[in-house]
Amino acid sequence: EVLGVLAHELGHVRERHGLRALIQGSVVAGLAGAVLGDISALLAAAPAVLLQARYSRDLEREADAHAAAALIASGRSPHALADILERMQRVPGHDAPVLLSTHPATHERISSLRERAGPGSAR
Repeated sequence: EVLGVLAHELGHVRERHGLRALIQGSVVAGLAGAVLGDISALLAAAPAVLLQARYSRDLEREADAHAAAALIASGRSPHALADILERMQRVPGHDAPVLLSTHPATHERISSLRERAGPGSAR
């Protein structure tokens, strides 16, 4: 499970998600400010926040895919990462409202990892 989490985080590093998110956020915020003008900082920021959350969910999916591939390549199953996500999901208040969340819904991530593991895959 720990290897799965580390592989997920390594996926963020290898794909330069931090840099991509910074650039994306700056562009979206700049465009929102230009389109909406100087009405209000809150109004200008709202579209940027919503678009950034969606973009961030896509990066999380990429990192999950990287982790699954790395686990399979090392002879391990993506079930390990799915298992830890299942435990996290049981923590009250774990999932934020999808519209604002920076991560895909946990049940979606678990399903995707289990599919990548394939039927009959060992845990």
